[in-house]
Amino acid sequence: MGEKTGPTAIKPPVVPAPPVWAADVDRRARLARNSAVIASTLVSIVVAAIAIGVFVLLRERPVETVVTPSTGGTLGTANNSMRVEYQEYQWQRGAAPVRMIRKEEGFCYLTRVSGEFAGMGEQARVYIESDGYWYLHGSSFKPLGASAMSVRFVSRPFASASFPAKEKWPETLARLEASEDSQVRAVAKAEHDGPPEDAMDRARFADLWNSASEKVANVDRAALVSHAIHLYETSTGVGPVTAASVAAKLNRLRQNALNDLTQWKRQSGKWDVSPDGKIRGLGDAAMMFTHQLPRDCSLEFHLNVVEGMRPRIRFLGTDFYVGNEGYDQVIAPYGAVSSQGTSTRYGNNEEIKLGIRFVGEKFELSVNDAVTARGTRKTPPETVGLRIEAGDFWSAGDVLFWGFKLTPATGG
Repeated sequence: MGEKTGPTAIKPPVVPAPPVWAADVDRRARLARNSAVIASTLVSIVVAAIAIGVFVLLRERPVETVVTPSTGGTLGTANNSMRVEYQEYQWQRGAAPVRMIRKEEGFCYLTRVSGEFAGMGEQARVYIESDGYWYLHGSSFKPLGASAMSVRFVSRPFASASFPAKEKWPETLARLEASEDSQVRAVAKAEHDGPPEDAMDRARFADLWNSASEKVANVDRAALVSHAIHLYETSTGVGPVTAASVAAKLNRLRQNALNDLTQWKRQSGKWDVSPDGKIRGLGDAAMMFTHQLPRDCSLEFHLNVVEGMRPRIRFLGTDFYVGNEGYDQVIAPYGAVSSQGTSTRYGNNEEIKLGIRFVGEKFELSVNDAVTARGTRKTPPETVGLRIEAGDFWSAGDVLFWGFKLTPATGG
């Protein structure tokens, strides 16, 4: 009997029925993505509501016109005691981080996010970078976009009035012409028609005023010291021997002025002098030295942060400053072109000695006589301004500054 030929019947395999939920996977995924977008939007709305609430809480009078921020503009109280500028920024997947405002100028928050958010690694955020600016950025494998709003304080809350206007030099000079001291009277009358044009004569007059400052009342001493500094600073073109002498005298006067509250101009907050001669700043406090520092110099001083987290020392004209940023109590340099080193932790009611040395574009920072950072600052002008801050609108401070020491710096 021959073998059977032809196709062999094969039974199909038994396939389990799909789970009940499988048919609903797509719908659930869409709901998850939509929920993420809704949640992010709600967070932005809540943050915006908090920002508006803070603005309303701090204002002194009701805002006359209510504006819903769109892309940019200004808001302020009726008497402009508080005023803010707002600006919207856009970012899309693949673009570089968008820089907004400096952190001490205000705050930023997300206003819109859009995309699929298909995975835990996809995000959009605002954050503060090490250069001190707020940034808008994100990460995604699929299309993603985000918007953020910056709120910049043009006039800050809690700032008190500035110092009363000081008497102008011509008015002081006219009064000194009637001084009971013959030397003061003679120098004042000799300069009745203005300081001399000749550099040597200006340096000589600066010597006379510097000497005369010890013979006048305290109310006039600050004016005489300021005028002597001005004359020394403008005594350019003298010989090398005289120039060296002028530089030494000028440095001594600047150093003494740094420790004299009358030689500073208050810009915000409250400033006074403690019984032991320490300059004290309270609140959202900032003030500027009324004279300039040389481009190359070494500045040392002590400070004690009694309260707050925003002591700062700014060198105007260079973008460089030393102080505390973020949420930890650390001292570090900021605004440098490049910097290497470490930040230094500190505590409240702790004395700290700071030293900042500048030579050309190079800087060196020391804390308690130990070098903590070195780097390069922005190309400085011939003279540099100085501003100290005890706190800001985010962290009101109580800070003591004292023992300023200014010396010329040379070498690399």
